[in-house]
Amino acid sequence: METLQNDLQKLRNTEIEKRTAMELAVRELEQHQKVRPDLEEADQPESLAERQQKLDQQIAAANQSVGLLQAQLEQDKKNAENMQKEQQQADLLYGEFVKWDRLCRLFGDEKGKNFRNIAQSFVLKELLNGANFYLRKLTNRYELTCQPGSLTILLHDLYQGGATRPACTLSGGESFLVSLSLALGLSSLNQQSLSVDILFIDEGFGTLSEDYLNVVMDTLERLHQMGGKKVGIISHVEGLRERIKTQIQVRRIDNSRSEILTVSLV
Repeated sequence: METLQNDLQKLRNTEIEKRTAMELAVRELEQHQKVRPDLEEADQPESLAERQQKLDQQIAAANQSVGLLQAQLEQDKKNAENMQKEQQQADLLYGEFVKWDRLCRLFGDEKGKNFRNIAQSFVLKELLNGANFYLRKLTNRYELTCQPGSLTILLHDLYQGGATRPACTLSGGESFLVSLSLALGLSSLNQQSLSVDILFIDEGFGTLSEDYLNVVMDTLERLHQMGGKKVGIISHVEGLRERIKTQIQVRRIDNSRSEILTVSLV
């Protein structure tokens, strides 16, 4: 009886172990049923292994694509950084370009044409100021000016309400007065190292009326007192003989010879 009871107890223990193992297997089976893929009736281990192999190949290809995309992203990041540096350099160069382009539009290109015109316009303004100073002593009718943005010299006719006239409308005597004023004004544009103290006038007096001739000669006689300038006159006008005290006369001796005499009239 005692032996049979021991055997019975062993059997009961074995039953408990088996029942526990069965319950564990049932739970695992239930868990597997929840997560297992849907299978067809024709699915066999061989076909599933082949499908798994294809899926592994697809995963490997996908991983390779991911690697390529990651490499492209890294290259794109480097390109963006290089582009940012290039853009900064381009901004600096563009700022430099804008500065020089503004100077080019204001002063011109390397040929210097615009800058030369600007510089000449300032010189022309000073020339006209000096010429008007002398022109007012010769006549009170005209005033010299220049056309804005150019080097064209115009006249204000004060007898016609300050109307602007081109220089080509002047008479011969008036043109001589204006030319003489410009020459005198040009002689005033000097520096200490370049002083124009002697002015020669070749002809032109024959177109002047007697009144204008007297005004011109009075002005020329005062030039030495005003600025120490000396004026040499080359002319055949007989009326100038009495006004010019020191003369260099050229007299013909024969058809091939002449003589030069210096004559001082007291």
